[in-house]
Amino acid sequence: MFSEDLTAFFNLGEHAVEAIYRPAAGAPAVPVNGIFENGYLEALGMAGSQPEFTCPAAGVPAFSAGDVLEIGDTDYTVVGARGDGTGVTVLQLQLKN
Repeated sequence: MFSEDLTAFFNLGEHAVEAIYRPAAGAPAVPVNGIFENGYLEALGMAGSQPEFTCPAAGVPAFSAGDVLEIGDTDYTVVGARGDGTGVTVLQLQLKN
């Protein structure tokens, strides 16, 4: 993992938004800053979006599928996550029904 300070990448005054991370296991909810992307995706004749939230790994140290990430007034279910080895985690999201 890098020893660089990644705070500037997740500055609310720039590109980041604040979200509330709610673990499914009942642990307390925590605020986390990150970059939300909800890009349009079209593959094999099907269209949709693939929402992702990029944040500091320390912000969600014990993530698991089924956790909830609230961004604004919208809840997303965490369906996967991947770390990149630099202290950053990308949460793969699905709109919560």
